[in-house]
Amino acid sequence: MRKRISAFCLLFFTVTVNSSNAQFQNVLIDQFASETTIAIDPQNTNLQVAGSNLTNYYYSSDAGATWTNSTLSSTWGNYGDPNVVNDGAGNWHYFHLSNQIDRIVCQSSNTFPPVWSTGTYTGNTPPPFLQDHEWAYADWSNHAIYTTWTQYDQYPQQLPTDSSHIHFSASYDQGLTWTPAQRLDERGGDVNYSDVIEPRPATDEQGNVYVSWASSQGLMLDKSTDLGATWQPTDQLITSVPGGVYYSIPGINRIRSTPYICIDKSNGPNHGTIYMSWCDQRNGMNNTDVWLIKSTDGGTTWSPEIRVNDDVTLTHQFLNAMVVDEISGNVYVCFYDRRNYASDTTDFYLAWSSDGGNTFTNEKINQQSFVVDASSFFGDYIGIAAHNNVVRPCWAAFDLFGNSFVYTALVDATLLGIPSAHQKFLASNITLSPSIVTTGARISFRVVKNTVVKIAVYNLEGNLVKSIYQEAVFPGEHSFNTDLQDLSSGMYLCEMVAGNERNTIKFFVMKE
Repeated sequence: MRKRISAFCLLFFTVTVNSSNAQFQNVLIDQFASETTIAIDPQNTNLQVAGSNLTNYYYSSDAGATWTNSTLSSTWGNYGDPNVVNDGAGNWHYFHLSNQIDRIVCQSSNTFPPVWSTGTYTGNTPPPFLQDHEWAYADWSNHAIYTTWTQYDQYPQQLPTDSSHIHFSASYDQGLTWTPAQRLDERGGDVNYSDVIEPRPATDEQGNVYVSWASSQGLMLDKSTDLGATWQPTDQLITSVPGGVYYSIPGINRIRSTPYICIDKSNGPNHGTIYMSWCDQRNGMNNTDVWLIKSTDGGTTWSPEIRVNDDVTLTHQFLNAMVVDEISGNVYVCFYDRRNYASDTTDFYLAWSSDGGNTFTNEKINQQSFVVDASSFFGDYIGIAAHNNVVRPCWAAFDLFGNSFVYTALVDATLLGIPSAHQKFLASNITLSPSIVTTGARISFRVVKNTVVKIAVYNLEGNLVKSIYQEAVFPGEHSFNTDLQDLSSGMYLCEMVAGNERNTIKFFVMKE
């Protein structure tokens, strides 16, 4: 939530303490903004949309080289915490808080440049409660959208009986309607932003939905195997957070551990790996680090902690964000970094891994370093997006007067020395929409060479229910409509086989 934004200075003056050339061009998107978010259209990576506090959005049609700035308004107002996603079907969705902070608002656009709807909402729970820090994820395989947030009983005039809880809602019709909010956490937290906070959703290629969050116990995980309809009865503790969810960084007014969760949907050797990244002070209050942990068995077991930042200094690396390229499988983590200084001077770094998160290479991305003091609102998060080797971190930097500026960097992964991407043949490019079917659906897929494609529907026990497609096809995009009205209500698996490769996605049938 936006607490304070300083905007009294009209002169842009960045502190150039270390202006050594970064490898990638920095692009100034906007001035006087914080809490950055960015999304890429997977169908055309030249199209990008970003956002920042409070009501700002930006769009670029040249892969981020130039940007047009604007603001949006909603029927329920806009109190910040922006988060932009693309659903893989040509639609953009801009999430934010309402003026009353009593619901999560989603404004959508099916055009580029975006023309935003007045918005839909979820989470408006009597009497009402405070709904804060939403985050959204769009599954490109079925175009479903999932959002999570923290609900507070009261804030800031809390009672000893008040709690915070993790809530979840889904849209299966491109943001037009939302499922009723569900509470996911088994054990509520406090209302002081220090327990049961910062949820992040993600899905794997089978359509399983995962939500991570931070608590005083450590990093937590919940999982749904039916597109978010039901959840595991017991929260899974993934790892501890030594030093606590809230930690102190000199010059930063507040900061906390946020466990980003991402899943490898590429056709590479680490397909299906679940990654979680966060920051903590297990190595001391003067030595914050960025960490990663991973699971290769659907979240049942997890690896030991892997340190992302590769410095050997006793300095701070903090406020991370993470993304996994669904084409290459490369893992990207960006964060602020003070390894180069004995002061509070700050840089912005990008780390990447092409070996499933076992090792990371770090590089300074910003071209100008900066210093910020605690009187300025630093923001609670930054953004990053990646697709098919196009990587776009999005962060805020500051001038001497405490004014913030939004940047991106034009990162081409082919220039990072990363081995050739594990290009998908076609498996995860199959889509079925809508993901909740009443009578029929449209199936789309892509192949990169001549092959025979077979598509069939199975029940959850793996029994064949219906064969719906078998054709020899040429390289490119293909789509067709299929009649599914003979299926009874329930969940099904749609499997596509092409040559030696196959992929399965889940969908619901719901009879009216």
